[in-house]
Amino acid sequence: MNSSDLPILILGTGGHARVVADALLCNGQQIQGFLDPVPQFTEWRDIPYLGTDDILSSFSPDTVRLANGVGSVPFTDTRNRVTEKYENAGFSFCRVIHPSAIIAADTKLAEGVQILAGAIIQTGAVLGKHVIINTGARIDHDCAIDGFCHIAPGATLCGSVRLAQRVHIGAGATIIQEIDVGADTVIGAGTTITQSIDSMQVVRSPEVVTEARRG
Repeated sequence: MNSSDLPILILGTGGHARVVADALLCNGQQIQGFLDPVPQFTEWRDIPYLGTDDILSSFSPDTVRLANGVGSVPFTDTRNRVTEKYENAGFSFCRVIHPSAIIAADTKLAEGVQILAGAIIQTGAVLGKHVIINTGARIDHDCAIDGFCHIAPGATLCGSVRLAQRVHIGAGATIIQEIDVGADTVIGAGTTITQSIDSMQVVRSPEVVTEARRG
């Protein structure tokens, strides 16, 4: 069986997990069930909750694929830790691409990338492992987005923006062209960024204030 035909297990049962599941279903993918240590339902759209993540010990990595339904929230690393745990155990994570997304043909997408409904990605963009391009986000030409970044709903990256690992761009934020943003920085919702930002910073609106992250 081709790996792209393997059934999918979704990690998580929260809102992001359901959005991921919906995108997969829109593409005709087979979802075997949800896993979560603290489940929010027992069944969703006829797809069962199967148990905690411990159930993965009963699956061989070459018989299923994983989809990460753990949301990306600033100042937490749960999504990253879950991903690394199961990659180290040999499991692979599928890409999740909603059919309504517009993606230039030369875009480069790493493993586990998630591109959700209404997102637009223009020519020359490069997306690292497990990047989330959330609902209606816009990525213009030649942007480079490193692993585990989250571009929240409605955010815009203009041309040739470069994000280091684990950057969070809040909902509705705008990064103008040719800006660099350092690793582990959080850009607050609605903020407009007009100059490059170092790593481990928090930038927020309405008056743009930059401060070092704590923790």
